[in-house]
Amino acid sequence: MAGQRLGISSSERPLADLSSGDETSSETVEASRATVYDAVAGRVTQSGIYDPTAGEQKRATLRLRPDEVLFKQQNAPPRYEEADYYFAHRKLPLDQELPSGDLLSALHEYIAELHDHDHSPEEEGPGFLRSMDETALIALGILLEETVKATLGETGHFALVEAARSEENAAFADEDRRTKQAFVKEEGE
Repeated sequence: MAGQRLGISSSERPLADLSSGDETSSETVEASRATVYDAVAGRVTQSGIYDPTAGEQKRATLRLRPDEVLFKQQNAPPRYEEADYYFAHRKLPLDQELPSGDLLSALHEYIAELHDHDHSPEEEGPGFLRSMDETALIALGILLEETVKATLGETGHFALVEAARSEENAAFADEDRRTKQAFVKEEGE
């Protein structure tokens, strides 16, 4: 689904140049096609993908939510909110848990930035970018959580907290010792 294009066409579209005050003038802007990554990253507007580097083009500032973009595409199924896919996690068995939402958001942001950095409008990009859909993102989140649990153990996270405090205390002690030595040296002279 990540590589699937969402209802925003790649054809050239004239956009009114409202910044000059003349609504009759227009410029032609090549609008690239929006992906799920663009929608979730908040880069899709009513007029296409938001491009902060565009010169004088009219830019819609109201960003569309991913579900708005998804369900507005031409071949989108009808949406019934009572059977919304957002609540599918409630049907999972008790021994299965979805990864942390914060972790998935961070992973998604990283992958979206990687996609932006490596993706040019002329090419589709490497295969792994087209295969990183929501299922792959959840699987990657589960793998990361399990790896962290196995690496840290039950109380491993305390080592990270204690290490930060002890390093900070050691830095303060070193600074205090140097200050005292400098003070003693000055008094001795």
